[in-house]
Amino acid sequence: MRSIMGHLKPAQGAVRFEGTDLSARPRHARAALGIGYMPEDRCLVPQLTVEENILLPLWVAEHLDRKARLDFVYEVIGELTEMRDRKALLLSGGQQKLVALGRALGIGTRCLLLDEPFEGIAPALSERLSEVLASLKARISPC
Repeated sequence: MRSIMGHLKPAQGAVRFEGTDLSARPRHARAALGIGYMPEDRCLVPQLTVEENILLPLWVAEHLDRKARLDFVYEVIGELTEMRDRKALLLSGGQQKLVALGRALGIGTRCLLLDEPFEGIAPALSERLSEVLASLKARISPC
């Protein structure tokens, strides 16, 4: 996952996504391809609000309708709507995981990478995260 997102350079070979050589693209350009990534450690910007953290990757994907993507995230993970103006610093670890998932969903229109999504969160939040992921699966039509 880290190689796909450009955090690690592959030791050999190439990483391709829909025919595009990702190694030739800068990290930020990968988000613009519709690749959403939820890192294990969440990587939220603590001083930014929930909504600003969700919008971060959308700022590099000018072709996407930010409002429509944000509405989609809030529809899928409704509790983020209530937290939209809270600073990420003030959230619990499980809430931060939900924000990280929301950020990945905001941009991940073509591919969604989840690194250890259930690690370190309470059972109730694990269940909620499972529900969100199941609802996404139900929304995706087979190829």
